[in-house]
Amino acid sequence: MGEAILYQLHSLLAATALGFCRLAPTFYLLPFFASGNIPTVVRHPIIIV
Repeated sequence: MGEAILYQLHSLLAATALGFCRLAPTFYLLPFFASGNIPTVVRHPIIIV
C-alpha cells in the first residue's frame, strides 16, 4: 500500500511540474511579471496558483 501512494504522489508531482513548465512562460512574458518588480520567490507561487 505504501508503494501505491508513492507512485501516485510521483505521478502527481510530475504532472504538476509539466503543467508549470507549460504555463510559466506565458506569465513570465506578461509585462507586470517581467518588469522585475516582483521577486522570484513570490512570482513562482503566484504563477502556480
